[in-house]
Amino acid sequence: ITETEIIPLATNYAKIRAIVAPLCVTDFVAQSFCLTILDTKTPAMAVAVASLVNIIGDAILSPMWGIQGAAVATAMATTASCAILVNKVRKTTAEWKTKQEIQETKDKLLNKNDNDGDEFEAATTAPATSNGDTDIPFCSLPGKSSLVELFKLAGPIFFVMMGKIACYSVLTVRATNLGVIPLATHTLMMRVFFFFACFGDSLSQAAQSFYPQVAKKLRGNLIKRLFYLSAVVGICNNQVSRLILNRFGRFLTKDSSVIQMMAEHSPLVGLSVLLHPFLMLLEGTVLAKRDLVFMVGLYIVTGLLHFGCVFSPLSSSFMGLWRALFFFQSVRLVQFGFRVWSTSRKDSKISNVAELGNTVTSSP
Repeated sequence: ITETEIIPLATNYAKIRAIVAPLCVTDFVAQSFCLTILDTKTPAMAVAVASLVNIIGDAILSPMWGIQGAAVATAMATTASCAILVNKVRKTTAEWKTKQEIQETKDKLLNKNDNDGDEFEAATTAPATSNGDTDIPFCSLPGKSSLVELFKLAGPIFFVMMGKIACYSVLTVRATNLGVIPLATHTLMMRVFFFFACFGDSLSQAAQSFYPQVAKKLRGNLIKRLFYLSAVVGICNNQVSRLILNRFGRFLTKDSSVIQMMAEHSPLVGLSVLLHPFLMLLEGTVLAKRDLVFMVGLYIVTGLLHFGCVFSPLSSSFMGLWRALFFFQSVRLVQFGFRVWSTSRKDSKISNVAELGNTVTSSP
């Protein structure tokens, strides 16, 4: 396949995926909502349904439409996942609204001395009618203050996500200078990397969901438990990813040169996915602490270092390119690790001083 043939195929694929881009964003928001209320079953069900739809869609549509069929199958999977998650959000907000209306009815009846117990019980058990104050639509535009708060949080995170995408994408740009075989090999290896990165991303979500809700004294134990889980996930990722690239490369491509190159460079993929769970755990902890200024500064500095490394003579070979990715992972791991350690130590000192003050105050 020549370059002139690849570009139209890639463009058509991107157009189809762009159609469901708003659903992708909605899917991420709804998933975050579920994790915030500690609902892990609904996201798991959404992933399972999306995977099933994607597999069946690929099997049916890819033979007929090629890469466009694969794009349509992925779009269908995204739509199915989004529908499941949004439905959960709708049901949960409806339950909250009903509880709020009942509580308002209780408060009103408690303020009326002339109401007897039977009337009170009937009002609290019967469906309450909306008085307009709680009649909030499922979809609505945020107010000015809410919008400002959203930008304060989403703005830095958007910058961080764009920084990640740029750092990963520049590796592919650099790989195009190495030839068709290295580019194809790099694309497949990145697919394997991102597949196993999903397991690390789940640890980031867990840290963001549970860390703020745990008492300060117990946060250290939570991080330790997640750290041990990260070690298990990282080791499994390392071994399985290397096994796939070494032994099962023929299921990813039929080109013998690509299969051989993937097997030769599988250790670097293994090392990268080994570090990823630890990295995501620490990054999720920093996000849970809302240390957004540090996050932005880190990705500015790390991004500049990464770009310099990728376009330096050190990354002029395929091996050097994947060494640059491992360097990118390692630098972020060290930076996040030091930040979590330093802030946790500071919080511990403040907590100890507060406890000592309470002890002195309560002593006779």
